[in-house]
Amino acid sequence: MIKKIKQKYNQQLADKDFSEILKGGAINFLSKGIAVILGLLFSYLITNYYGTAEMGVFSIVNSFLSFALIFSLMGMDTAIVRFIPEHIVKYSNKSAYKIFQQVFKIVFFLSLFIATISYFSSSFIAETLFNKGYLGSLFALASFFIIFQSLGVLVRIAYGL
Repeated sequence: MIKKIKQKYNQQLADKDFSEILKGGAINFLSKGIAVILGLLFSYLITNYYGTAEMGVFSIVNSFLSFALIFSLMGMDTAIVRFIPEHIVKYSNKSAYKIFQQVFKIVFFLSLFIATISYFSSSFIAETLFNKGYLGSLFALASFFIIFQSLGVLVRIAYGL
């Protein structure tokens, strides 16, 4: 039984396309695993060093950033996963690159718009939704990272990371 499984595994590795998928999946798995371990480690260190109240503030600001990221990407991250390979197969790499450039521009300007709105409404959000005025400056600071985070998501998807 184990011999059959090894034989089937070696046959799959001999296939060029599957080995490429397997290698990309392994790299993706390792990078996400490292990210989760580092996130857990930093959460532990922040909680131990600063305390639970500051960890709660960190979580709220992180959730604010994640919420803004949804609107700045507007589903483009999922769309390019489908359209880029389709254009490479049907047309050419140049066509896929043009699509990626257009998506990149749209996400850049959309995230700039969302970051501007979130920057100017940060104190309103902090006082109205959370009843904590001191979060306004942290939300304003987090709004500067919306652009970089959304473009980083696109680049990670484009390079398969």
